[in-house]
Amino acid sequence: MDELQQNQNQEPLSQKLLDTALKKVRRAVEGNGIDTELVKIKSYDGFVHLFTTKTCLKLSPVIAKRTEPGKNPIAIPLTNELDINNKAATRIHNAVTNQAARESIIKTYTHKDPTKGFAAKNTRMPLETLKQDYVLHQDCQTCHKTGRIACQRCASKGQISCDQCHGQRKTVCHHCHGQRFIQNGNQRNTCTFCNGQGKTSCQTCHGHGVINCVNCKSHGYIPCAKCAKTGVFSIIHHMDAEALSSFTCDTIKDLPQDIAVYLKDEKTRRNFTEHAKVTPITNSQNDFVNQTTADAAAIATEHGAHQAGQQENIIAIPYAVKCPYAKLILEINGREYEGKILGYRPIFLDFPNFIEDFAKNGIENLKNAAKNRNNAHSSLKNAAKLALIKESLSLTLRNSNMRALRQIKRIYPIGVSDKQIKNIILNTRRAIKNITFIPRLIALGIGSILALGIYYGYMSMGGDNYIIPQPLWQKQPLAAYGISTAAQLSPMIICFMLATLLARFKTRISLQKILPAQDLNSIKTNLGHIGAAIPLIYITGAALICEFLVKAENLPTWFTLTRQALLG
Repeated sequence: MDELQQNQNQEPLSQKLLDTALKKVRRAVEGNGIDTELVKIKSYDGFVHLFTTKTCLKLSPVIAKRTEPGKNPIAIPLTNELDINNKAATRIHNAVTNQAARESIIKTYTHKDPTKGFAAKNTRMPLETLKQDYVLHQDCQTCHKTGRIACQRCASKGQISCDQCHGQRKTVCHHCHGQRFIQNGNQRNTCTFCNGQGKTSCQTCHGHGVINCVNCKSHGYIPCAKCAKTGVFSIIHHMDAEALSSFTCDTIKDLPQDIAVYLKDEKTRRNFTEHAKVTPITNSQNDFVNQTTADAAAIATEHGAHQAGQQENIIAIPYAVKCPYAKLILEINGREYEGKILGYRPIFLDFPNFIEDFAKNGIENLKNAAKNRNNAHSSLKNAAKLALIKESLSLTLRNSNMRALRQIKRIYPIGVSDKQIKNIILNTRRAIKNITFIPRLIALGIGSILALGIYYGYMSMGGDNYIIPQPLWQKQPLAAYGISTAAQLSPMIICFMLATLLARFKTRISLQKILPAQDLNSIKTNLGHIGAAIPLIYITGAALICEFLVKAENLPTWFTLTRQALLG
């Protein structure tokens, strides 16, 4: 093959790698009708491919603007609104061209794991170290830089007309009530308090007719609320920065097709470090960047930095990659099987499903156990003589289908298709359901009788009126309905518990001679159609009890509403 010809970018495969691949194959075929000693690598043709890739981080500023009163003394001053673009570009450019800043960004991006950023694409990361506030100060137009504005209440005079005498300086005498005389029996005496005037000097303004303005405290002006009496606004430009990653491999067209496919697909590329040796290149000639010191010296001005930053705001992280890849011919029981291996923890590509051929009888027995309820146990017992079926049975009993699939694929990386593994898992589930059908059916009957008996007893004692006080129905009806629903549905739990326990017990008894005890201690039971039938039977039975056996005053709300809806 042309793509496997050795050149300066290739190294020979190590014997350790070939031994690892052979050990994986022997582990997969062991116990599946194949003698592991008859499994050999007949020939191979391949190399360790050496190539470089780059994860490029494009730095860009993100600027948010806000206004605050007063003069901000902390942020960096700007000369005008447009100055923020040059300042931001300069800060980004300095981060790109400064070695310490670059290394800090790279460490942040890779989370101290040199290979974590390998092959990342279209991921965004905020750069905390580049945060910065810039400020542009502007005069307050409301107060004209004075920090105060005229008091509208007193028209800047500091005083307002007395609200007691309305500026008349005098008020009605409170002794004679303005009559000027005091009636004393049959005589009228002149009021001595107002000297017969009927009015006295206003006590509020002390006869001045005006009082101090409480709004401005007699100053004639008030602080400008808009600028917090500073006469200045601060327009804060908060600069954040983010890095957007991209992935490139200039020599991808020269690599074997299988490696190229791995690198092009983002999902498989993330796991590529599990199969290849990836090392960041940190020599002084590259130093993680596209920029050089000469570039930075040539762009000394902020304007120049802004122009250059449009093109040179990228930090490139180069990686040296070593990935084994070889065409392999396996000899198993005298037959030859051809495929490929990739990676130091080799994965197998394009090999035929030879284990399925050797395990054909076991797979057929498992299918029979899944289809025929009468001989499910004996068929499953015969099928489990093969390691493939036995391990699948063990994992399926203790895990969900997806988790079992992942674990079986790790055990059998070669010789069995994903489709066949899925079928084995599904057939295992069906076989277990067949074995436990009778116990589950018995549990359904006994559990339903017990549950409905408890329900009848509950309703006979008064139902909801027995456990839920009447004030609760009036004050918190939703809480009362919740308690009522829980109380009436709780007997149904007996059915589920009984069916689950009997199914597990039957599974443990049936498989105790097939699987080790530790595998049978954590069985996850699927009740199947019987699990769906439990609530249907329980609710139907509860409705019949309410219809024929419960007094009218004790009928539950759900039954009354349902009956009205059905009968109109």
